[in-house]
Amino acid sequence: MYFEVLAVESPAFEVHQIDPGAMDTAMQETVRASSPEQFPLVEHFSVLKEEGRLKPSAVVAAEIVERILARTRQ
Repeated sequence: MYFEVLAVESPAFEVHQIDPGAMDTAMQETVRASSPEQFPLVEHFSVLKEEGRLKPSAVVAAEIVERILARTRQ
């Protein structure tokens, strides 16, 4: 909703919202190394990693760059 309001209130700017989902980052490594007492959702994030459902950050960055480049080609 914030981005929708920003787009309406700031028409001089092109506003985009990007939700990359769960990414495989150093923070994810730290989370997965935590105990359930330190981080109650540790099992959830461990399963995401085991199932290959964490996107590498380089892949996310490339997707964002491609979106930007595709937009500038229009």
